[in-house]
Amino acid sequence: MEIEEILESIVVDTNPFSLCELEPRSRLDMPRSQLVSLHYVLDGAGTMEMPGQRPRALRKGDLVLIPAAQHHWLTSSPGTYLSQAVCKPASIGLDSVRQASADTDGSAKVGLVVLCAHLTVGFRGAGAVIDLLQVPIVEPLSEDRLAMRGLDLILAELQEPRLGSRVMIKTLLLEIVLNLLRLRVGANDPSTSWLAALGDQKLWPALKAMLEKPGAMHTVESLAELAGMSRSRFAHRFSASFRTGPMEMLRGLRLQSAARQLIETDAGMARIAEKCGFLSRSYFSMQFAAAFGMTPSEFRRSARRKEN
Repeated sequence: MEIEEILESIVVDTNPFSLCELEPRSRLDMPRSQLVSLHYVLDGAGTMEMPGQRPRALRKGDLVLIPAAQHHWLTSSPGTYLSQAVCKPASIGLDSVRQASADTDGSAKVGLVVLCAHLTVGFRGAGAVIDLLQVPIVEPLSEDRLAMRGLDLILAELQEPRLGSRVMIKTLLLEIVLNLLRLRVGANDPSTSWLAALGDQKLWPALKAMLEKPGAMHTVESLAELAGMSRSRFAHRFSASFRTGPMEMLRGLRLQSAARQLIETDAGMARIAEKCGFLSRSYFSMQFAAAFGMTPSEFRRSARRKEN
C-alpha cells in the first residue's frame, strides 16, 4: 500500500478543548492526557518543555504533537515566570485559559496564544494507531501556505464565533494535521516511520493485534504466526519497517495503556500490571519508571493533582 492510500485510509479526529493565552513570562502546565495532545500556535512565541529534555522553541504557525500521558508545559518569553497555572480541559465547548502578567510598564501583552486539542488516528478498524507516536513533534509551518491559510481561518472563527464555528475549527485542524503527517513522511522522519509502515499488509495483522490488545500474552512467535512468517523473518521485517523490534514496540504500547488506566481508573497497581501484560508488579514499576521518570503511584498522584 502506497503512502497516498494510507493517508486516504486513516481516520483522523481532533477535539479542540482550550484556547490558551499566555502573557509574557508565563508558564502553563498541561494535564497528562490519555490521548495525544495537539497544540497549534496562533500567535506569539515561547517554548514547549518536558522533563529531562531541552526546551523546544515555538512561534506562530508551529504545530506540536505530544504522545499520550506525557507531562509537558508551555511558556512565553523565557525568563523568571510571573504567572503559573494549570490548563483544565473543558468537557463541553471551547474553554479559554487566560494568564495575565503585567509588563514592567503596567500593560498586559500577549506572549503566546495556543489552540489545544486532543488527537485520535484510526486505520483499517484499529482506533489507536496514534499510540505508535513515541516522541513529541514540533513542526514549523509558518512557511507553509496551506497551514497559514488554515491558521487565518481558525483565528477568524475564534474572533467572531458563529453557527458551526467549532466544526469549522475541527475541520481546519484536521487539514493541518494531515499536512504535517505527509510532510514528515515525505522527509523520512523517524518519528513518523510507523505511518509509512502501516502499508505493509503482511505485518498489519500482527500490529493490529498489538494495538487492540496490548495486554495479551503476545510473543514474537505468535505475532509472526499472525503475519504468516517465520520468527526470524518477521522480526527482521518488523524492525526494518518500524525502526524498533516488535517486543520493544509492544512494551511501549503496554506502558501507554497502563498510564491511561492510572489516569482514568482507581484500579490497584497489581491489577493494572496484570491487565497490561506485565508478569509482576515490580517489573511493571521498574519499566514504568524508566519510561515516565516516576513510579506508577507517583504518576497517578501527579496526574490527579494537576486535574484538581
